Amino acid sequence: MTRRTLAGIARGFDAVWMATGGDGIIDDTPAARSMGRKLGLVRSRRQRQEDKHPFTEENRDLFHKWAATADTRLADRFFTLERAGLRLGERLALRLGDVNLKRRELRIERSVSAFDRSTKAPKSGHGRTVEIGEQLAAVLVGVTARRRREGLKAGELNPLMFPSEAGTPYHHGNVEKQFKRVLKAAGLPDHHTPHDLRHTYATLLLERGVDMNGLKDQLGHASIQMTWDEYGRWAKARKGLARLLDRPRRRLVLPMRAVCCQKGDRRRLGTARRSRTPRTASSGTVRTSVPPGRDRKLVRPGRFERPTYRFVVCCSIQLS
Repeated sequence: MTRRTLAGIARGFDAVWMATGGDGIIDDTPAARSMGRKLGLVRSRRQRQEDKHPFTEENRDLFHKWAATADTRLADRFFTLERAGLRLGERLALRLGDVNLKRRELRIERSVSAFDRSTKAPKSGHGRTVEIGEQLAAVLVGVTARRRREGLKAGELNPLMFPSEAGTPYHHGNVEKQFKRVLKAAGLPDHHTPHDLRHTYATLLLERGVDMNGLKDQLGHASIQMTWDEYGRWAKARKGLARLLDRPRRRLVLPMRAVCCQKGDRRRLGTARRSRTPRTASSGTVRTSVPPGRDRKLVRPGRFERPTYRFVVCCSIQLS
């Protein structure tokens, strides 16, 4: 066999390993991973991350611009693929009933296979709910309205969100050809694939400081370790964490207030300004004026009273 044939077989084994080992279908122990790397069937985490080619934010916007120039419907398909972080098979199997525009959510419960075009469960084996933004929600409003008009005209509504002219899901190969044409028209590198739109979604969110666990739920990964292995190097490191421990501790002060008591009636006196009379060591008192004939008593503020931290006691206080 030629080297090219062996390389194709190795890529096939690698795809099977990634599709089954990450979901726990086959043995994924350290010994099995080590043997797979020795045989060239399993790539390391660093190799998998280096093989990803996400768009920059400028190139992403340029791609969508040229896609809209070529065909509005084509632009809607790629925009949905990128802004929801979907796999290509999940986007091809998307139905009108999977969209909840009030909650701005997409329900992903099926995927179209690239081999026999059959509809099956997503790669994770179960469905998930994806949150969408305002721009994608606006696009899906227009797509839903257009699809309903087409259904009324044809007399039957196709449940698919993005069906082909034959009314069936698009083939993966046709989508890749359309993708390459847009890349060529926009003058972007041709090493990109439709799956790079999903990588772009993940990397841009991580660069904006999105939590890794939340990204895992959006992408539909089986574990947070899988998300970290795939996109860990794009995670934005927070700086200045050690300074959070250097914040000065606040000193707890229980303020006191003066209450004049006479015949069982307590009335709170207004807070006076701090007296400029210095405190002497001999007397140890603060001189203030209190109406004559009233008993002087210090009480702590009530449960529902707002404590005053800048306070002056409105009666004589013996400090010693």
